[in-house]
Amino acid sequence: MGRNFLTTRTERFRRHVRTHLSRALVGSVSSVAVLAGFLSAAGVVWPLWTYVVLCIAGSLVFLGAFAVPPARLRYVVLAASYTDSQLAPRRVSLREVAPGAPVRRVASAAVDDPVYLGGLRALLPSDAPLIVVPSGSRDLPDPSELPIPIRANRKGYSFVQLDRSALGVPVPGVTFGRELPAGAPDGDHSGAVRDLTYAARLAAALAEPGDAVPLLVPEHCVDARRLAEHDVVVIGGPDVNFWHAALYETVFASFATPTSSVPLAMGMRTERKGVANYGSTYVRVNLDGLAGVFPLAESDTYDIDDRLYPAYGMILACRNPFAAAMGKSHWCTFVAGLTSVATAGSVGALAEILHIMRADPERNFHSPVPTAGRNVRANVSALLCRVVEVEYPIMRRDGVLVPRQRHALPPEGRDPHHGSSGIPTKTEYLDFRGARPLWRDVTADQ
Repeated sequence: MGRNFLTTRTERFRRHVRTHLSRALVGSVSSVAVLAGFLSAAGVVWPLWTYVVLCIAGSLVFLGAFAVPPARLRYVVLAASYTDSQLAPRRVSLREVAPGAPVRRVASAAVDDPVYLGGLRALLPSDAPLIVVPSGSRDLPDPSELPIPIRANRKGYSFVQLDRSALGVPVPGVTFGRELPAGAPDGDHSGAVRDLTYAARLAAALAEPGDAVPLLVPEHCVDARRLAEHDVVVIGGPDVNFWHAALYETVFASFATPTSSVPLAMGMRTERKGVANYGSTYVRVNLDGLAGVFPLAESDTYDIDDRLYPAYGMILACRNPFAAAMGKSHWCTFVAGLTSVATAGSVGALAEILHIMRADPERNFHSPVPTAGRNVRANVSALLCRVVEVEYPIMRRDGVLVPRQRHALPPEGRDPHHGSSGIPTKTEYLDFRGARPLWRDVTADQ
């Protein structure tokens, strides 16, 4: 396909130095100090420059030793080790809000993910895309036949701990929990077939001219090695789709170790007693200017709750971590909503966006996130969506037959006329191209 999403050897070396330099320096200085103490007790005096050389040499030895066992990463910026040409792909996504902003420092410490930093246009052209959908409760009668716990615990909480042998790809092991809403399945959250309303339209939008339409594959019919061979769209939240949680947790690790100056824009991940926890009752969103969109938001980081905003969903694209571990360049995209109708609307929105970008080679879709550098923003491959209109079939309400009709959803709170048979007909996304963020109908953007 002529694309390359992989991390170069030089970048891997820089990440290693950023990760372990402070530990290497501390270890080296401590070792030399102990040596100096013994020499002093023995009456041996060396010149100062000797100890300086030993500290430098010791740091290099520690860096080499730390390359064998991976350890927890820490944030150290080595901006001087980059040339302008090496930083150019990252700086394209960065926006300087005020003169003198530390754009170079932010770029040097940003995650090395050209998909995430490239906007949703990075999804085109697609390469062997695969759409992974949730499996129904009857699809897997014997969960023990798989080495991974695909099915969530219907009592409410599942603890998952996987090493690379279970996953089958050379990535660090993952540990996380999955939580069903209210401890039980329901028609709004848990893998309702309504999630797939626009899946066929998304498959057609992903297909390259002359290629076959991508398959829709249930989550229990794929493994990590197969996902590594494709561009992947994961439909559904992590409570109902195992691969949402497994892929997102691996992606999250690449942002956390070492700490990326450009954070993840959104996700359904929290932490409980130091362990990642995934559910679909809210989306944690971190977008620049978000406080001006939601009345209750006190900052640009806000938890969008399904009780107040049940029709909201997310689209997030990044490098496929399983593919990168296998030396292949593929992307993965998470499409999930707080309810089933929100998931369906977000899937339909992504399909429309792909059509728009195919028709206009200059068009891109992205959202800005605040970075570790003051007055620096980064445009990343993420969109916040909301369904604003649904269509109901003929229904019986309060004993009276109501004809088929379209119904506008309130921007906040539960719809008093809510029904489980509504199909999303209009979806908006939060557009940041103007002076302030505005909700825009994705179908009106063509």
